[in-house]
Amino acid sequence: MTYWPSYRQNNFRGINNKTDDFRIENEEASDGKNFLVDDEGTLKSRPGRAKRNGTAISGTPDVLSLFRYYHSDDSTVKLIASAGTDIWLGAETTPFNFTSLETSLTSNVKWRFVQFRDKVFGCNGTDSNWKYDGTNAIVMGVEVPNAPAVAIGASTGLTGDYYYKVSWQVDSYEEGDASVASSLIQPSNEDITVTKPTNTPEGDVTDWIIYRTKAGGSLYYKVASVAIGTGTYTDSTTDANLDTASEAPTDNNVPPVNADFIALHHRYVFLVDKDTSRIYFSKQDYPETYPAANYFDVMEKDGENLNGIISSQGGLWLFKKNNLYLLSGNDTTDFGIPTNSYTHYGCYAADSIKDCTLQGMNVILYLHKTGVRMWNGASSQLVSRKIQTTIDTIDLDYIDKAEAEVVGDEYWISFCTSGTSNNETWVLNLLDGGWRKYDFGCNALLEWKDGTLMSGQNSGWVYTEDTGTTDLSANISAEYYTKNYTFPHEAGNTNRYREFSLWASLATDDLSVNFVVDNDSTNKSFTKTLSAIGSTLVKKRFSLPQFLTGELIKIKFSWASQNACEVRAFEVRYMQIPRR
Repeated sequence: MTYWPSYRQNNFRGINNKTDDFRIENEEASDGKNFLVDDEGTLKSRPGRAKRNGTAISGTPDVLSLFRYYHSDDSTVKLIASAGTDIWLGAETTPFNFTSLETSLTSNVKWRFVQFRDKVFGCNGTDSNWKYDGTNAIVMGVEVPNAPAVAIGASTGLTGDYYYKVSWQVDSYEEGDASVASSLIQPSNEDITVTKPTNTPEGDVTDWIIYRTKAGGSLYYKVASVAIGTGTYTDSTTDANLDTASEAPTDNNVPPVNADFIALHHRYVFLVDKDTSRIYFSKQDYPETYPAANYFDVMEKDGENLNGIISSQGGLWLFKKNNLYLLSGNDTTDFGIPTNSYTHYGCYAADSIKDCTLQGMNVILYLHKTGVRMWNGASSQLVSRKIQTTIDTIDLDYIDKAEAEVVGDEYWISFCTSGTSNNETWVLNLLDGGWRKYDFGCNALLEWKDGTLMSGQNSGWVYTEDTGTTDLSANISAEYYTKNYTFPHEAGNTNRYREFSLWASLATDDLSVNFVVDNDSTNKSFTKTLSAIGSTLVKKRFSLPQFLTGELIKIKFSWASQNACEVRAFEVRYMQIPRR
């Protein structure tokens, strides 16, 4: 019986396109797209992708931002998107269409959001900072009311010279700055009627708070808190009974800038001023009030602006393109203002910064011009070496558009290698470090409540990715290229590849297996197409033509991706023949 040596592969892994074939592990792909490798190393179809909204967002603008919002009074999770000149709210039931929350904003600018308690806060670097509480979509901050009107009331009450101020209070707890003073009023044993200011408060204002001087005094003390629906208040509070522990606020300022970046950290909301190194922060637990002293500058002397922030590993990490700083401490009593850079591998794309667990370590992943990097709290390490050939093609003019999200044990990142917008999406397996490629770009990425992934696309569409169904007009083309294998043979001989066996299931479509020897796709190439063989795993074996003779052999699998293809293993058998 003739003995033919063989090579059998029972395991598949992600792409390694950086090194030559002699440095790629046998199980790794040298190239490919639109495939998955499961935890057991089985090569699979990527699931389909389907539009979430039944009708495109009005005007078909590109969807640039997605955010998940939950209100404690509501059992549903809401989807917020920015597209065109609007911020949109997605319906909670099929067909999941969008209605506008806010309009007449700057067109095609990316918004960034955080949630604190029951409110969403957002910024885009151009328009006023924004908030939404499930009902009201309005400008962030507690505005200052006009001065109240005051009038002499009935007899019995106050005597002397008095002034009044009022403030608005939102959500029954957060108060803004007090108004300017009222006109002088001079009762003589009379009460005073205070009328709510004439400027209409924003929809989230719940109360107006009244302050008054003592007779002839200059400090303003709290008189009463009045429900916003009540238009007047009768004041007969004696000077002795004023709440002298509560003076009229003068430093509860609205957010001072139209911020570019926003983060929630230790119950403070941090806002980064656009194109600067300055960062502002709210009062703790009061996200809409910003004392004048609550800011700091991050190493202006390094010549760079802030380019992203994230709360992680117990601190607030402040990224510039080529520097990384840390704000340490828990509150204003012990904040450690950053003075030294931890690494010169900063971040080029603010929306690539994600907190995750990579191979058991709590890390931050982000995109630098050198590639996707991991910050572990002590050093920055490159995690995209295996796809460096692709990394080197990222267009630095549009690298800031890169978008990332962590979903389960995967880090998805979309970036631009051609054109002017993201056109490729790569997925890093956080458990084994393997990469795979999808041949489409995403403007925004968001993990949804059930662990699925949503993407913001062009022309007013939001997609659900890697879903079990697809509504695309054509099949997704999937490819998986092995390395160039070199099988052993005696000196003076070469290999003739004789037989190929495949353990696979292919439910509804064809699987194409292409062989190329010695990189000669003209004279030493052969393709075998396997028709649908059902969803049961079977072994398929076929002979290879005699001209497949040489040193190297590369195998390419290709199929219509969403049609449930699985390849468990393959085997190549060959024989040694003398060189000619």
